[in-house]
Amino acid sequence: GGAIASDGLGYNGAHSTIRIDDSTISGNRATSNGGGFALNASSDADVRNSTISGNIAGNYGGAFATIGSGSDVQLLNSTVLHNQAQHGGAVYYSGNLPVVANTIFAYNSGGNCASSGISWVYAGGHNIADDMTCNLNHNAVSNPGNLEGVDPLVAALSDNGGSTQTHMLLPSSPAIDHVQPANCILAADQRQLSPRG
Repeated sequence: GGAIASDGLGYNGAHSTIRIDDSTISGNRATSNGGGFALNASSDADVRNSTISGNIAGNYGGAFATIGSGSDVQLLNSTVLHNQAQHGGAVYYSGNLPVVANTIFAYNSGGNCASSGISWVYAGGHNIADDMTCNLNHNAVSNPGNLEGVDPLVAALSDNGGSTQTHMLLPSSPAIDHVQPANCILAADQRQLSPRG
């Protein structure tokens, strides 16, 4: 992993979990897998209210990669943009399906998603992707509101307030008010400002 790598060996060999909140992971490079972060078997990641942007992997997962079975990734209320890899410019997984909700995937070189097997992520609803590689609408009946093949119209990474750089939504972005009020349970966004929905 370019910024973070976890091999699954927690205290006394326990299953390990990395938690990323209100953070920006940007400008990292991995020669092989996981430009932003990489998980080996039995490692989990819980990413919330965060931006993963401008990371590069030589092979798999520009933003992140899970290698081997047993890794669980949950990606909520996050933005994954401008990452690069040969396979899965944003996400590569070989094992358990990543769970994503209220998240944007766009402008990633190498396609947004790739896997070693099942060709879809478990979309929890209200995601936006600018291509079809994540197959977000695989379970659209139970988890509606996913948009595929849609440009989210997002500005470059910059200082938009708060302690980390973020991607501002442009005025005509389809992501504005895309999340229904019942699903917008955040008290604050990554910048620690009240979210719009």
